[in-house]
Amino acid sequence: MLEGKKVFVPVKRSGVPNNLIIRSHMFLKYKYDAQGKLEKLKARLVADGRVQDRDLFPNRYSPTVSLEVIMAALKIAAVSRRNIAKFDIKGAYLNTDLDEELYLELDPTITRLAVERFPELTEFVEDGKLTVRLDKALYGLIQCSRLWYVDISSCLKKMGFKQNPYDECVFVKGNVIVLLYVDELLIISLGLKNIHWLESELKLKYHAVEST
Repeated sequence: MLEGKKVFVPVKRSGVPNNLIIRSHMFLKYKYDAQGKLEKLKARLVADGRVQDRDLFPNRYSPTVSLEVIMAALKIAAVSRRNIAKFDIKGAYLNTDLDEELYLELDPTITRLAVERFPELTEFVEDGKLTVRLDKALYGLIQCSRLWYVDISSCLKKMGFKQNPYDECVFVKGNVIVLLYVDELLIISLGLKNIHWLESELKLKYHAVEST
C-alpha cells in the first residue's frame, strides 16, 4: 500500500538536515479467523511523532461522531425502514498530502528488507540505513489524523453534502446521512441507489474502499 500510494521517495541522507529526520517503527499484528486459525500477518510502518514540535501544529483536532448521534441515526433508520451500509477506507491517512518537509529514517532491518525487494534502493543506503522523504501523512505523525479529517470532509462537501452545525462528523445530502468515524463511514439512505453512488464516488478518489 505504501508503494501504491507513493507515500515516500528515497533520498541521500547526506543532503538532508538532521532536524528534519525522524525515526520510524514497524509494528506486526497477527490476524486470526473465527476458528482461531492464523489468517495473515499485518505489518505497519509508522513515524515516531514524539519527536515532532507540537507548537508547529496548534490545530491537531480531529473529531469523531458521537455515540449519541450514532444511536439516534440508527433509530431513524429503523423507524423509517432506511437502508444502512458501512464503508471502510483502507490506508486512509496515506491519501493525504503532507503539509511540511519531513524525512523518515528506516532502521537497518527495514532497510535490508526494502533493498531485497527493490534493489534499486541500494544507492540511497548510508550507514546501513535508508532515508526517505515523506510525501503523505504516514501513521504516527501528530498531524496525520487532522489532515485526513480535512481531506474526507472536503471530499464529502464537494459531493454536495452539508455538514451538520452541531456535529462536525455528520453530513447530509437529501435523504442520505453520512456519519464519519475516522476512516469508517456509516451510511443511512432511503434507497440503495444513493449508497451505490456514494461508494462509486469514494472509490474514484480513495480506491481501496470496503463496504459491509
